[in-house]
Amino acid sequence: MLYCLLVLVKNAKSFCDSAECTVLMLMRLFNLPACFSKSVFSVLVLVGLFSASPQASEKHDEGVQAPRTLIVASAPWEEFTNSDHSGYYFDVLRSVFHEPEYSLDMRLVSYPGSLKMLADGAADIILGIYGNDVGNAHVSALPIEIEDLVVVLTPERARNWQGRSSLEGLTIGALEGYAFEGRLPSSANYSEYKTQMNMLHMLKAGRLDAVLEYKSDILPVIERYGSPFVLKEGLPQEKIHFAFREGPLGRALKETFDRRYQKLVNSGGLWELISASVTDAEDSYPFVCKDNLCVVKGE
Repeated sequence: MLYCLLVLVKNAKSFCDSAECTVLMLMRLFNLPACFSKSVFSVLVLVGLFSASPQASEKHDEGVQAPRTLIVASAPWEEFTNSDHSGYYFDVLRSVFHEPEYSLDMRLVSYPGSLKMLADGAADIILGIYGNDVGNAHVSALPIEIEDLVVVLTPERARNWQGRSSLEGLTIGALEGYAFEGRLPSSANYSEYKTQMNMLHMLKAGRLDAVLEYKSDILPVIERYGSPFVLKEGLPQEKIHFAFREGPLGRALKETFDRRYQKLVNSGGLWELISASVTDAEDSYPFVCKDNLCVVKGE
């Protein structure tokens, strides 16, 4: 009965420009006697009018709204974004955008691929980026990590290491998309490769003089490789962030992330996440904390 009334109300509204007109038309349609209380019938019609309104439908839809699915893209980094969707970055994201409010669709691509997905609007969030790599996208206010960039050398070459100047004139490799050439002397011969294992093969064979890589990423690969290499520091270190798509949606996601991430940092929850996943957690952790007050390292 109520459903029929709603249908009739919608049809009557298309012919009438006032509530009174709608009430009179429906009373005639139902062949109601003049003695029938117009006020009572008006109440029924108004209920129908409200229920049929777009605003009422929107409020009802909000009450049963499904979790919002966020598309997340990242390069695969061991201990940070593992192929089984474990790792520090993924754990941070799940702690902020958690179920049932959000559903995360995580996709592993190359680093340049993740930047392209964000620029093209194919991803809502990308992980592990430099703030100046993402154009007009929204970048997290606080860093997720301080990079621990190291130079990987053979023991023979490591004996003469004197810092960044030792890289002058050398043939140096890094992973595709890293764009580390700006950190090197201008005389260095810089190239990028698809895998860490391939670069270690080239380093051992003398086809590369040095490899630039993050310490926490390269240590497990060196362990699997089985040959001794030496890690040297002395290069500029950058802060690593998450980035959110352009536009109002990205801005809203960033604001939600910044607010909840700050709470995660101050509560000690972020340290628990990074120390559970990252071998070199103390060097990678971007904050110095004391008495529940945390500041970014170096600031």
